[in-house]
Amino acid sequence: MDGTSVFDLDSVLTGVVMAMVLVSLMRGTPSLRILGGWFALALACGAATGVVENLLGVDPPASVFLIAALHGLVPVLILLGLRSVGERRISSGLIILVIVVMLTWVGATTSAGFAVAWVVGPVHLVRGGVFLVCAWAAMQFGGRRGDLVATVAVLAGLLNLGLVVLAVLQPDMAELHRVDGVENALTLGVVLTAVWATVMPANGHWFSRAGPSAPDRSEDSFDPIDLVEQGVLRIGVEGRVTWANRHAHQVLAEGEDGLVGSAWTDLFPDLAARGDLVDALPRRGGGGTRHGDGDGDGGGADVDAWMVTVARTVQGHPAPVDLALPDTVPVALRRRGEVVVLLRGQWPIAHSQIGRTSIGIDRHVLGGDSVEEVCGTVAKGVAKLEAASLVWIALRQADNGLTVTAAGGPRASAPQNGVGLPLPETMTGVVDSVIAAGQARLVPGMCRESGGAPETTSAVAPGAPDSAWRHLTGVFPVVSGGRAFGAMLVFAGPAGLSAGALSRCDALVRRLAVAIHLSQETAFLRLQAAAMSVAANAIFITGHDGRIKWVNEAFTKLSGFPSDELRGKTPHILFSGQQDRSVYADLWATIRRGNVWRGEMVERRRDGTLYTVQQTVTPMRGPDDGSQYYVAVHEDISDRKRAEERIRYLSNYDTLTRLPNRTLFRERLNRAVQQARWLGGTVAVLFLDLTQFSRVNDTLGHDVGDQILMTVGSRINAAVADEVDVVARMGGDEFALVQGGHSDAEAAAGLAQRLARIIETPVEMGEHSVSLRATIGIAMYPDDGADPDNLIKNADLAMHRASRSEGEVYCFFSTEMNNEAQVRLGLEADLRRAIEREEFVNYYQPQYDMAGQLVGMEALVRWTHPTQGLVMPGQFISTAEETGLIGALGDIVLRNAAADIMRWRGLGLPVVPVAINISAVQFRDARLVDRILSVLSEHGLAPDALDLELTESILMGEQAGAVGFLNQLAAEGFRIAIDDFGTGYSSLGYLKRFPVHKLKIDQSFVQHLHEDTNDAILVRAIINLGHSLAMTVVAEGVETPEQFAYLRDEGADAVQGYLFSRPVPSEEMERLMRDGVPSLEGKAAPG
Repeated sequence: MDGTSVFDLDSVLTGVVMAMVLVSLMRGTPSLRILGGWFALALACGAATGVVENLLGVDPPASVFLIAALHGLVPVLILLGLRSVGERRISSGLIILVIVVMLTWVGATTSAGFAVAWVVGPVHLVRGGVFLVCAWAAMQFGGRRGDLVATVAVLAGLLNLGLVVLAVLQPDMAELHRVDGVENALTLGVVLTAVWATVMPANGHWFSRAGPSAPDRSEDSFDPIDLVEQGVLRIGVEGRVTWANRHAHQVLAEGEDGLVGSAWTDLFPDLAARGDLVDALPRRGGGGTRHGDGDGDGGGADVDAWMVTVARTVQGHPAPVDLALPDTVPVALRRRGEVVVLLRGQWPIAHSQIGRTSIGIDRHVLGGDSVEEVCGTVAKGVAKLEAASLVWIALRQADNGLTVTAAGGPRASAPQNGVGLPLPETMTGVVDSVIAAGQARLVPGMCRESGGAPETTSAVAPGAPDSAWRHLTGVFPVVSGGRAFGAMLVFAGPAGLSAGALSRCDALVRRLAVAIHLSQETAFLRLQAAAMSVAANAIFITGHDGRIKWVNEAFTKLSGFPSDELRGKTPHILFSGQQDRSVYADLWATIRRGNVWRGEMVERRRDGTLYTVQQTVTPMRGPDDGSQYYVAVHEDISDRKRAEERIRYLSNYDTLTRLPNRTLFRERLNRAVQQARWLGGTVAVLFLDLTQFSRVNDTLGHDVGDQILMTVGSRINAAVADEVDVVARMGGDEFALVQGGHSDAEAAAGLAQRLARIIETPVEMGEHSVSLRATIGIAMYPDDGADPDNLIKNADLAMHRASRSEGEVYCFFSTEMNNEAQVRLGLEADLRRAIEREEFVNYYQPQYDMAGQLVGMEALVRWTHPTQGLVMPGQFISTAEETGLIGALGDIVLRNAAADIMRWRGLGLPVVPVAINISAVQFRDARLVDRILSVLSEHGLAPDALDLELTESILMGEQAGAVGFLNQLAAEGFRIAIDDFGTGYSSLGYLKRFPVHKLKIDQSFVQHLHEDTNDAILVRAIINLGHSLAMTVVAEGVETPEQFAYLRDEGADAVQGYLFSRPVPSEEMERLMRDGVPSLEGKAAPG
């Protein structure tokens, strides 16, 4: 083996030995373990290069790659070790980038077959640069040790850079190999000096240098700084804790790990808020190793050297501390750019448990936890503080008894610890006396006396061992604000409680009493807050500046804004622009006077939609600092407003045509009259009726009728809206208009003519083209009425007059119309009285066949008026129909006829049917058939005793319902006759479907048989039609023998008229029936 091989073997063995030494150092403190790990890995890589070189040689590409890669990693790993205990400003990302670039270069050049010098030359450049960075990092340690490490690292870096130059000038590998050996030796020197500078202080004793981890708590790890009673922190340049001793962990981490790495601003928020820097802390002499509270050795100057503040532990709890900077820093704590801070807790160690228990109480109260949880924390804290075997807290219940609520101490973990059970009766006397006195005390006879055994009682507390009961030493009342909540019982053991223990327990139990009092007092407030949060009404609270502090869930749902977006904003975020600024001015003026403001507001949601609220804003003072707040309650009344708007619309507008209705029409008319009165103008009121519109409904259906009404209303409004004050639908098929300003009769007439032409325009409804006609009544202000009611009434009268006039489209109101109206009103009143007094009687007109045989009769009503005598039906039937009295009148005729038939049959007179006329109003009465049957049943008559006569116009106007109605009558046994046949518009298709037994030819055709050939032809056609449909044909109004002769010759079945008899009262009809067949001889015309 040559010298080179021996040297390489020596390098390998040296690396292996140093790696073993560093691995053994890794059993030390955490910082030493981290440092040793990186250095061991670096030396292992260095040793591996020699192994690869001896086993594989330097020629194979794989060997070149491994040697170059391992060689380049050595200084990088050393730098990582130095970074772990010192300078952290070296970026981990930059180190990783260097490694990646270096390995990429080595792999690429080796694969490409480059010469070894080209492969390892750049590697040595990297090594040289990294060693120089290691030198800079070592200088941050400070002191001579750091300078020594830096010097060796600089030599190693310069040597690596020199190797590159030497390789260019001297390609002899043997020479390079010798220099490379010197480089390996310098690498070992860097590691050794770094370890020595890190772990060996000036006094020659070994101790751990803590790195970023918390101090090691194992028994085999010894750190003299951990024995210092004051806390010691080292703050890095980034403002984070890089090291802390054991006492600092007790104060700022409550004895747990996690302090290292914490930010200075998190641990000391009060100082951070004031902008105080670490360098601003006061300095102390003597290294800050004395622990005291300011009144011990050292005098007042020593006290002034501390800054008092409240820190926040890693767990987030407050911790009062004193802070200072030491005048001198031990070498072991020195780091360039870092600051060492001394701290001490303001409580002795004995009070740290009291502090933690108090913090726990505060946490429960602030969190709204149950009283049981608060009591549990106190019981456990007292047991731990005083080394008590058992601590009970018993609270007064609703029945005034005491129940064990919580337990603490070693014996509290037993399955039967007494929690939830009543306090034993043997204890209640003592405990009640303590609660009544309100002062803590030792229990007489139950605490250990000097030299004696504890006195016992025969009763043992449930769940508490006998030994625990024997050692009950103290009872502390839980009293606050004059209210007694219970007591705390401490079983401290044979040693009893010292005076200090009594004081500590009393302090904690007073804190407990206050916490229970606060919990009970604030429980209702929490309930109120919860109720506000879930209240149906939206609620938000603002400060004096109007900025929102709090909103409940209902408000976020109503407005669409999340609570986080609302906080800090003003209610202007809901601004809709629907209110005048005066509303907001009034609101602020009211609440700033301390008064409650109420009103409606339209607000805007987050999505832009509007909603209406009933808002109540109440000013109030804050409970703590008396600041001004405002509580706003929003009741969403959007639905109510929409409902009110809908009701308002329905009360003023017609839902079908959307035109103003009668109510709004009268309001607009009143406004027009008032204006005309002030200005001396005129007003025209036009009432418009669609003539015979009911036939449209009857033939085409109400749905089509409604569409026609909508079309007509729209046409009228579109045509004249600009000329009139209002176009309204008054109901049914009636419309009304108001023409204001200086409208005269001529203008009103012109408007009426235009309206008539608009109505006459056919309305196309699918397959149907409907033509309508209008009749219009006009009343003028002030001539026809001085107020809206009279104008409306008179326009209506004029409209009805126009509807009764042949060929008249419109009609102006006149005084005569009013007189006629008055007459009709009087007639209506008389009719009502006549019906009540039964002033109506039946007259009968007989019907004869062509042989002169009586075949029937028609009942005709007459009114025996008390002053006017006998009144004919033509004078009151139309009024009865218009006023709805026709139904009652028809019932009277029916009952009179039934009574007369019964009387005639009782006299043995001929049995012939009596014809009863059915009006259109009666025809539409669904109960008509039942009423007729009821009357017949009362008089013992069958349906064939009557013929029911309906006019042709009634049947044709109600074609759809007529078939069913007539079938129902026929099924009951009634005979049906069509009266006035030929005057309507009969459909033969419908006629053949009607169960009709008799056709009555209208007298208008009979009267002109010999004067009008057409009438004769029509009569002949009706007779033939009736016979072809198997119907009996009766001719009405026969007054001359010529008429009778023609009818007889054409084949008519029966006749009725003055030629044979006028309508006669029932007594006269009785005589005609008794006399038998009248003589028809000579009544026929000659020939």
